[in-house]
Parts: sequence; C-alpha cells; structure tokens
Amino acid sequence: MRGIYYTNRLVTILVLSVTMIACASSAAAPAPPIDQDKAISLFRNYSADYIVYDTPTKLAASSELVVTGSLAEVRVGRSMQNPDASWDKWTTTIMVIRSASTLAGKNRNSDTSVVYVELPNPSNMQLSEFRQALPVNARVVLYLSRAASKAENPDVASVNGNDDIDSSLYLPVSPQGFGMEDAQESTIVWPLAGSVLKGSLRDASPGGNVLPVD
Repeated sequence: MRGIYYTNRLVTILVLSVTMIACASSAAAPAPPIDQDKAISLFRNYSADYIVYDTPTKLAASSELVVTGSLAEVRVGRSMQNPDASWDKWTTTIMVIRSASTLAGKNRNSDTSVVYVELPNPSNMQLSEFRQALPVNARVVLYLSRAASKAENPDVASVNGNDDIDSSLYLPVSPQGFGMEDAQESTIVWPLAGSVLKGSLRDASPGGNVLPVD
C-alpha cells in the first residue's frame, strides 16, 4: 500500500508539473523591444497620396476594419508586376496578426482572431530584414481596407503560396494605418509614416488622440 501511495503521489506531481508548464506556455508572451530605426527604414522609399486625419476616430470612419493584436508571423507576400512595364516588379510582405480584437468594422476572415495584412516593399528589402524590424509578438494597431485578390488585380503575377488567404488580405488604408507599440519607450512607431509618437495602443485606437499628422 505504501508503494502505491508514493506511486500515485509521483503521478500527481508529474501531472501538476505538466499542467503548470502548459499554462505558462499559453500565457501571453511579453512584447519585444522595437528597433525604431529599422522599422522605419523598411519603408524609406515609400510614398502615397492620402487624406490626413487628425484623430484615430476619423481614420477609423474611413477604414473597413480596425484591429489591435499581436504580430505572429512575417512571410513572403505576393509578386507584383506592372502589366505595361515588364521591368516594374516587386514582392510584398504579409504580416499575420493573431489574438486580433476588432475595434471597428467586420473581419472577412472566417477566424476573426486572425488578420492578414499586406505591406509594400518599396526598397526590395529581404524577408529577414522585415522579420528583424517587425518582431514576433509586437503589439500593433491597424486601420485597414480590403486588398484586391489575384483574380481582381492584374498586377498580381503570383500569390507565392498564399492561395488560401489571397481573398482575405487587407492593406493599411494609408501611412497612418499601421502603428506598432514600443512599450519599453512608451511610444508608437508608425513605420509607413516614418514617425514615432509618445503613447500606447489605446491612445492610437479610436477614441484616442495619437496619430501621425505631419
């Protein structure tokens, strides 16, 4: 009987240990530090004509979807080619956002906790450079519009293995539409706008007052 008691006790301890490890691994990972210069340098050759909004609430009103979430993956996006200029080619980058909370609009993806966001690559940077500058578990706020699928956009030469999400992609509505929190510095980095502002994701969300306007 004593042997059975110790055996059962050992099994109980092992079960509790495994449960504690599982719980720890499922806890939200801490947000990483952001290399602000690297994040901004990804888009140093990017330019766009757009309406500048002075508050997140106004920007949200012009967006199809507004979310906050954690960056889970950065992957190769779609290959583009200008049909009128064979030399004009580029490849986008896709961010996979998980634990997404919808702040405005409706997520077209069947799993509304996941959002796929396509980013430009104006300087033809390597995927490794994007991954260094946009680290996994970074917290982001995104103001988005729907991206045209390959069937709708003649510029899409190849989806590069992204067939399953080609019709579920979103784009930032403008350079104001992508903010990344650097909690250690209490700032929001706006890579497309080339700007860094004091504040949190809450400040950069609808109802807040942080948005790059210069």
